[in-house]
Amino acid sequence: MIAILLTYLLLAAILESWTQPLMIMMTVPFAYLGVFGILWITHLPLSILGLLGGVMLIGVVVNNAILMMDEVNVLRRERGMHKREAMLKAATHKFRPIFMTSMAAVLGMLPMAMGRGLGSEIRASIGVGSVGGMVVSSILSLYFIPLLYILVGQTDRSQDKKTHKLEAETPSEPVPAPDSEL
Repeated sequence: MIAILLTYLLLAAILESWTQPLMIMMTVPFAYLGVFGILWITHLPLSILGLLGGVMLIGVVVNNAILMMDEVNVLRRERGMHKREAMLKAATHKFRPIFMTSMAAVLGMLPMAMGRGLGSEIRASIGVGSVGGMVVSSILSLYFIPLLYILVGQTDRSQDKKTHKLEAETPSEPVPAPDSEL
């Protein structure tokens, strides 16, 4: 609980919003769904190392959602896009980096998950659990975060004010230059 709270407060400070970190933190239950699901499927017990892997996943699985939310904020702030258009563009644009970072984490944990030899039974729950948590969280967050953002929307008034101010400052028609006589 402390790791989740500290991660949320850190995200709130970085993103300068209370609602966006809440949407990002919604990826954490997906990780635990993957951890408990894969341990149940493989009939492995949940050991203290498996729980430690779950705490580690809190910091790792939020990275995918942070990549998407940061891209959305850039698109809305700099280009003045609508929230739906910005999220759809960010989800398609950030798919490859999200996929690559998730695969790197999964492939890094595979030796521990599939390890054989002395003491491998102890480390198996952290390896298998982390792999399952990363896979489930990565797949579900690619669909859930854009859906949640579009449905709930951004209630942060400062972002909306910046977008409307940007639209108001750009003239719709070109202003003719004043005639000057020499």
